[in-house]
Amino acid sequence: MRKTLHLTALITLSSMAFGQNTVQTSNAHTSSSSADQLPVVKLTFNDGTPILGAPKSLALTIPILCTSDGSSILQGLDPTNPNSPIAIFKITKDKQVILYHPSQLKGISSVQVIDIYPDKNDLIALIQAKPIVFGQPNKDDTEPLVPYIAVFDEQGTQKDLLPLDLPFVPLKIARFPTGEYLAEGRRNNEFALALLTSDGSLNRYIDIYSDLPITEKSVGSAFGGGQQSVSRAALFMYLFPTGDNILLVPTGTNLPIVELNRGGFVRSLKVNLPKDMQLGYFISATPTVWTTRFIHSSDGGLIADGITINDVSAEDGKLLREYQSPLHPGLIACHDNNTFTTFKADTKSDQLLLLESK
Repeated sequence: MRKTLHLTALITLSSMAFGQNTVQTSNAHTSSSSADQLPVVKLTFNDGTPILGAPKSLALTIPILCTSDGSSILQGLDPTNPNSPIAIFKITKDKQVILYHPSQLKGISSVQVIDIYPDKNDLIALIQAKPIVFGQPNKDDTEPLVPYIAVFDEQGTQKDLLPLDLPFVPLKIARFPTGEYLAEGRRNNEFALALLTSDGSLNRYIDIYSDLPITEKSVGSAFGGGQQSVSRAALFMYLFPTGDNILLVPTGTNLPIVELNRGGFVRSLKVNLPKDMQLGYFISATPTVWTTRFIHSSDGGLIADGITINDVSAEDGKLLREYQSPLHPGLIACHDNNTFTTFKADTKSDQLLLLESK
């Protein structure tokens, strides 16, 4: 029986089906193919290196985020405080661990992380929380949570906390090099995209409807249909950095990908998706090549065991190659300098391992 995939999933790495025997150590190679077939690169991974200071078991939200320098952003239980809510972890290429503690942000309580964006140096988090008034947390459960932008520096220290007072519900956040923010969300069950000033105030809406028509019909069956499907589609869209610009990726659909800068719309590009496949989460994006996941779809939605990894031309949307991995494609973290990375919890040593392709 096929498993229907929910685009956001909670996974414990130590319970994943790929075990010790699935990790190989031989080099990756490209299989031969006919002229009308897509080149296939078969990935193999080393046995893994322990990450000191990382949580031994991660409650992991897909996707694992990758920064421009090849570091990975994960979420998991704080090993220094078992009673703490989920913390954010940055694992650098040299296997250093940096912790970010949204629950310890000053001036607020009851913190919920909505979205994370890996800026070049800072970590940007879109959160909801209750403001602390007169030094006391607000314990009124009927009081709505307030959206904030939280900014952490590269050492995990709180750098800024911006309350948001917007005429729409923000669901995704990104930041341009100018310090201005791009926010995506919903307004009265309709898709909303806006440029925010550096202090989080609304600058202007960005209209991309002619290039990315988010409608009940266009988002397909993956979001349940009906009037709420647009809101659900907005929830699962995400923002991904490419140089100084930002890509808006309509995950779970076959709609165009939109590239934006602080001035607004730059271009849209329709990816040449294989039959019965929809856009998945990006792994990396250079000016020439996007490495991304595709998700198999059917009339019943998206299929959990139908995820592939592909290189796509960032110039014309054509498929360049497919990667075949012995590990679940949903857990591939980064693609940097032709090397893929992923993580695995080693139950024998009770350590988190970083695996790299060869």
